[in-house]
This record gives sequence, C-alpha cells and structure tokens, in this order.
Amino acid sequence: MFKRFSKFISFLVIVFVVGFGIYAYKQAKAPSHLTGPSFFESLSDQLDIKENYPEPFRKLQDLLPEQKPESLTALEIIRLTNVERTKLDRVKLRENRLLTESAKLKLQDMFQLQYFEHISPDHKGPSDIIKSTGYEYIMVGENLAEGNFRSNQELLLGWMNSPGHRANIINAKYREIGVAVREGQFQGRKVWMAVQEFGRPLADCPRVDSSLKDDIQISESRTRNLQDTLTELNGQMQTAKAENNIDKYNSLVPQYNSLIVEANELVVKTKDLVAKYNAQVESFNACLK
Repeated sequence: MFKRFSKFISFLVIVFVVGFGIYAYKQAKAPSHLTGPSFFESLSDQLDIKENYPEPFRKLQDLLPEQKPESLTALEIIRLTNVERTKLDRVKLRENRLLTESAKLKLQDMFQLQYFEHISPDHKGPSDIIKSTGYEYIMVGENLAEGNFRSNQELLLGWMNSPGHRANIINAKYREIGVAVREGQFQGRKVWMAVQEFGRPLADCPRVDSSLKDDIQISESRTRNLQDTLTELNGQMQTAKAENNIDKYNSLVPQYNSLIVEANELVVKTKDLVAKYNAQVESFNACLK
C-alpha cells in the first residue's frame, strides 16, 4: 500500500482594513476571528513503501557430472529479464548502479553470514541495504536464488515458474534493476547465489517541495501571534473607550490597523503557499496511481 502525500486544508479568513481613528471614539472594527492555515493531515515524511520479497528460490538437484554449466552473469540475467518483460509489453528495466551495489552487498552478506533469506541474522532487510547505498525509491522488490544452475536461462526459468518471483520480474511499475551473481561456499557446498533488486526511483514522480510545509507552519505561527496581539490591542481600545480616554484610544488605532494590513498580507501569502503545495501533492499522487 502507498501512503500518499496529504494536502493542507486551509481555513483562511480575510480580515478587512479600516480607516484610522481620526475622531474620538471612532473604533477600528476588529475581525470576528483570525486563523492561520490548519492541517487536515500533515505531510508524511516517509512513504509507506510497497515491498515484494517472495520466498527465496532454491534449486535442489545438483548437476550431473557430464553436465557442463555456463557461468552466470549479471548482464545476461538482466537481458533475459527484459526479454520476459517485452513479451508482456512491459518497459525494459534499466540497470541502476546503486541497485547493483545493493545486490552485491546482499550477496556478500549471505555468503559471509551463511544464510539464504531476505532478512539477515542481524535483522537487516532488503530495504535496509538498499537505503544504505543512497537509493531513494517508491517501491522495491527482491528475488533470491541458490543452487547449481546449468545456465542463466535455467535460473531465470526457475524464477518465472515461481509466482512471487515472476510477479517481480514482470511488474509494470518497476523501472530499474540491479543484479549480482557469484559462486561460493554455502553450508558445505559449492553453489551459485543470485540476487535481483527491483526498484522504482523516487525521482520518477514530481517532487514535493518539503520547504513549503515549513513555510506554511511558520505563517501559521505568525498568524496566531498576530491574532493574540490584535485581541490584546482591541481590549486596550475598549478599556480606553469605557474610560473616555480619547487620546489613548486614537493612539492605538494606527497600530491596530497596521497589524490588520499585515495580517491580510500574511493570509494571502499563506493561501498561495497552500495552493502551490497542494498542486505538487496532487501531481505526486497522480504519479503513484
């Protein structure tokens, strides 16, 4: 499941500037209420990533003595993967160096710690390794294989005959791939291991400028402060009026009106920021669909 970016829903009240108090008891009209932008839901800093990690594929039968296997290669596995995708009109996967690095790190880790699972004995999952390389993604998947294969084709056929691995290979949403293969000692046997890392990069979708969220929050804080100041000034003006203190009342009106102008400008600015942010969110969510 994807956790989509959520919009800011703003409830903005435009306040009105009134004339300066020139005559005694000419009171500036205070706004009924002044609110800054509030959050319906805040922007999630982390996507709820969709990950597909099918049960690792193990070839149990060893090769017969007369069978001469070919060496497995990452480039040929990528080529054969794209052959299968082309059959279903899927976009060919491009090799990504960070996903290739992730695949190599996973392969090295499995041989070193002698395990054959998506989760390592020290509880590192595929996404932990992928993130460590700096690869930013919307979705990822991983295929694993272990055994003595006669060819790259036999290895890929084994994955294609497994529903979970096949789902990764033909997934139309993936755009990039990294592959690593190596022969080594595993649990007392000399075997091949193979890793496929699939990904859709975060850059594949329009960027949401997170600094806009910060600007909106700052504007909200400033609006609240203005509201408090206006409320306090209005109280002082009402007291001056009740005490028939014309000079004090009229001295407060210019400050009060000036703050209303500032509040108006801030509300308009914040409204524009919210509109810009929401437009970016809509574009990002449309890309995820």
